[in-house]
Amino acid sequence: MLATPRFSILMSRTTLQMIVRLKLIKDYTLALCSFLLVLNAVTVLFLDVFNMGTIIPLLLGSIGLVLFKYRQAWQQWLLYRPIYRLIYTVYRIGLCIWFISLMLFFSWVIQPDTIATAPPNVILILGSGLKNNQPSPTLQARLDTGLIEAGRLPSANILLTGGVGINQIQSEAAVMADYLMMRGIEPSRILLEERSTSTYENLVFSKALLPDLDPLFTRIMMISSDFHLPRAKAIAHQLNLPIVSTVSAPTPLLIRYNARLREYFAFIKSKLFNEL
Repeated sequence: MLATPRFSILMSRTTLQMIVRLKLIKDYTLALCSFLLVLNAVTVLFLDVFNMGTIIPLLLGSIGLVLFKYRQAWQQWLLYRPIYRLIYTVYRIGLCIWFISLMLFFSWVIQPDTIATAPPNVILILGSGLKNNQPSPTLQARLDTGLIEAGRLPSANILLTGGVGINQIQSEAAVMADYLMMRGIEPSRILLEERSTSTYENLVFSKALLPDLDPLFTRIMMISSDFHLPRAKAIAHQLNLPIVSTVSAPTPLLIRYNARLREYFAFIKSKLFNEL
């Protein structure tokens, strides 16, 4: 049965209305996501956390909000500029691919802890930065996890890593040691690595200290944040460090996704510099 002209017009109008609604949903979804990115980045900036995990969401969110506000003028400008329209299309496809890779990384980076077959005799706690010469929330979570493990393994030595950063009066390792000693850890159990400024250096310089800890029988438990352990484990494996177990410290909720985003770029950097 052939469609009547009136029926065809109604179908065309319905299709057009659906396309318009879908476009509105897409535009407002972009605006909402952009607003949440900016809100999260600004919140974290107020906590004095400034890194790639903060800059990228702020930049992407700001661009998204500008594109939403001027979407009609922007689309009209692109209409008669095919080359720029092609560039914009490639940009959007690239952004989608990057976002998918980011989601895959976020799902992969949180891994279960490794359980030791023999009791560790060295607890290695990786540094994570100071705030006003005190442990940052992320570092405090690592140290609190270390306190639990130190109580469970009373004969294990504790190796703390971290050098002197910008505008700091003490090394990160020394501040970590003060934190643990104030909570009952004996100074005789603590060894400091005070030169490193990165995860790779944390482990390289820690390895150099292992002769003081009887390397023939060294079994290391490595403690770091949940998002950080996969890269730290890969670097330790590359350096042939005797890591027999890993314990993850929880990341504070407010900076959790920013920390994972920063780790995404740190992982790429470690790959490029053959640290993994």
